[in-house]
Amino acid sequence: MFLPFAFLLPYGDIMSHEKIMQINLEELVDQHARLREILKEIQCTLTQRRASCVTIVAMFSDLTDQIRSHFAHEENEGYFSEAVAQAPRLATQADHLLGQHVDLLNHLNHLHQLAQQGTGSSQWWVQITFAFDNFTRLFLEHEQQENDLVQGAYNEDIGESD
Repeated sequence: MFLPFAFLLPYGDIMSHEKIMQINLEELVDQHARLREILKEIQCTLTQRRASCVTIVAMFSDLTDQIRSHFAHEENEGYFSEAVAQAPRLATQADHLLGQHVDLLNHLNHLHQLAQQGTGSSQWWVQITFAFDNFTRLFLEHEQQENDLVQGAYNEDIGESD
C-alpha cells in the first residue's frame, strides 16, 4: 500500500496511516480554499472591468500555474489511490475525476488565450467573464466531487466549514 508523506517522527516513531491521511486531507482542504480565494479575486477583477488586459493575462497565468500544481499534487500524493484502496467501489469515479484535470487545464488554456487577445472592449469583457464563470462552475463542481470521493472513502466530512 502506498503511504504518502511516510516519515519518521523525532523519536523514531512511525507516523500512523490515519495521521498521514488526516494531514493529506487537511492539505487538500487548504488547497481548495486557496484556489477558491484566487477564483473570487479574479471574478471581482473581471466584474469591475478596471484591470488592464496585461493584468488579466497575468492572473490567468498564475491561476493556471496554481491549478496545474494542485492537480499534480493530487495525482502524485495519493489522494485518489488511497481513497480507492480504502473503497475500491470508487475507482471509476476517481478515474473520471483524474480525467477532468486535463479538461479543466484545457479550459484554462482557452481563457489564457482569450485574455491574450484582449482588446478591453465591452464585448471582450463579456466574453472573458462568461468563459471564466463557466470554468469556475466546472472547477468548483470538480472540487466538490473530489471532496465527495474522499468523504465516501473515509466517511468524513472534509467540505467547507459552515
